[in-house]
Amino acid sequence: MTSMNTKTVQAPIDVLAGFQSAGPTIPYKFRWNDRYYKIKNITLVTSKEIGNEKLFYFSATDGANAFTLSFHPHTLLWKLEDFSPEA
Repeated sequence: MTSMNTKTVQAPIDVLAGFQSAGPTIPYKFRWNDRYYKIKNITLVTSKEIGNEKLFYFSATDGANAFTLSFHPHTLLWKLEDFSPEA
């Protein structure tokens, strides 16, 4: 994200996601600070290897805000990496 209002969060979140046997994991909505955010559009999916683990990053929007979510497959942990209100 490149917005000047981007805030680094790096907080664990609860995510409703779809897992496919032959395709990408797709986050649909998540809860952060007792609020639910429904993902309307995933704009970018990337991955990065850290040690023996491959982490997945999702740039997404709910129509009013932009987010970067990360997924750690070994621990099944999701994190909200950053948050940016859209203008």
